[in-house]
Amino acid sequence: MAMEPKESTRKPEDIAKDNGKPENMAQAAREDGGSEKGPERKDDNPFAGIIGKRDKGRTIVRTEVVGEDGRRVDFSVKVGVKEMFDFLMYYNYHSVGGALGMLISACSGVALLMFHRSLDSLTNTILVFLFLIYIVINPIMIRVRAGKQIRSSAIFEYPMDYILGSKGFNVTQQGKELIRVPWEDVYRVRDTGNCLIIYLSRVNVYILPKDQIASKRADILQMMRENTKKGTVKVRR
Repeated sequence: MAMEPKESTRKPEDIAKDNGKPENMAQAAREDGGSEKGPERKDDNPFAGIIGKRDKGRTIVRTEVVGEDGRRVDFSVKVGVKEMFDFLMYYNYHSVGGALGMLISACSGVALLMFHRSLDSLTNTILVFLFLIYIVINPIMIRVRAGKQIRSSAIFEYPMDYILGSKGFNVTQQGKELIRVPWEDVYRVRDTGNCLIIYLSRVNVYILPKDQIASKRADILQMMRENTKKGTVKVRR
C-alpha cells in the first residue's frame, strides 16, 4: 500500500546548509571575507596617511615616516634605570609641586644655618626633615621607583630602533613596530641634561639618552626643528 509523502518540517535554512549554500547574504559576505554592511569604509584613524596598512606575515620595519626628500635619521637606544631616574627627576622637579618643594627645602636649610642655635630641638628637627625631604629623601624614592618601572616592563629589555623622517618618527623593537607618530603630535622636546625627552603628552614620552645618540644628535635635532612648530624643541647647546 503506497503511503503519501509527509510534508517536510525542515526549515529552509537547514536545507540550504545541506546543499552547501549560505542561509543569507550576511553569511555569504562573511564566508567571502567581506561584511554584510556593504563596502569597507575608509580608515578613521587620523594617522592613516602616515600609518597605512601593516604587511601580513613577517613583521617589517616600515618607513612611511620618510618624506619625498628621502631624508632619514636612524638610531637605537636602550633605556635603563639611570635614564628612567633622570626623566622622573626632571618630571617631578619641573612641576609646580616640585618647584615649591625645592623652595621649602632651600628655605629650611637657610633657616637652620642662621637660627639653629636660637631654636628649640623640635623646630630644628622639623627644619632638618623639610630640608632633607626634597634634597635627599625624594630622590631616593624616585630612584627606587625608576628601578621598579624598568624591571616591571618587558619593553625595556631590548633596545628601541628609531627612524626619523620629515613626516614623523617610528619606533620598532626586535623587528616589530611599536608606534608611528606624525610630527604634529609632538608637543614638546626637552633636555634633562642627560636625555632628550619627546613628549606626546605629559605622561606619554620617549626617552633618548644623549650619550647613546651623540653621533646623531645634531641630525636628530635638525629633523625635529624643521618639522615641528616653533618653540617645540628647547634643548641645551
